[in-house]
Amino acid sequence: MNDDGMELPIRDPAAAILAVGGDTGLARELFAAFLESLEPQLQEIRQRHRASDWAELRNIAHRLHGSAAYCGVPAMKAEVRALEQAAREGEPAEIDRRMHSLEREIGRLFANSKEGV
Repeated sequence: MNDDGMELPIRDPAAAILAVGGDTGLARELFAAFLESLEPQLQEIRQRHRASDWAELRNIAHRLHGSAAYCGVPAMKAEVRALEQAAREGEPAEIDRRMHSLEREIGRLFANSKEGV
């Protein structure tokens, strides 16, 4: 969701293509690599969350946000940005809430990508 409470799209392939200068093939390759790397990154985020290591959680979220920016995943990008901000502020309740939202968006993204959308 964005700051206005509106649900963001799971995928925006046109934005991904635009982000890589119009190269459709490159956009597809980056998205495939992004999906492949997502589960290990999520595991790392979960570990840092369990350890209450907010500084490293923020760093991992920042890297993931950068990757998401090139892959046309607006809903997930917004959630990872919000998690990064919550980790920066070090508010455990907000971090927990953002973790839940990020997990939901990642689940939606995987479900959507399996549908071939």
